[in-house]
Amino acid sequence: WDYSSRWFQDRVHLETIQTTWVVPVDLNCILYRVEEHLEHWHESFGNSEAFSRYRAAKDSRAAAMEAVLWSEEHQQWKDYDLWSMSQSKIISASNF
Repeated sequence: WDYSSRWFQDRVHLETIQTTWVVPVDLNCILYRVEEHLEHWHESFGNSEAFSRYRAAKDSRAAAMEAVLWSEEHQQWKDYDLWSMSQSKIISASNF
């Protein structure tokens, strides 16, 4: 997925890549899962402070993802384009 055309500003040429202007669904899913694993790991070791911190991070990310990345209209996840301040119109594997 590196240098995906879904991050090209003109949707065609690599030299127009704008990775810092995209909030990618797949990266947020990975980070959510990492936070979930860390939450469970700290819980199993009785580290309540870290457990609470990772639970809050995970829950906050889930709420943000639902609010920004979920398209009710299309019933799929969408990258968020910070340049246009809207969900991406690109259809890719990360949408599903």
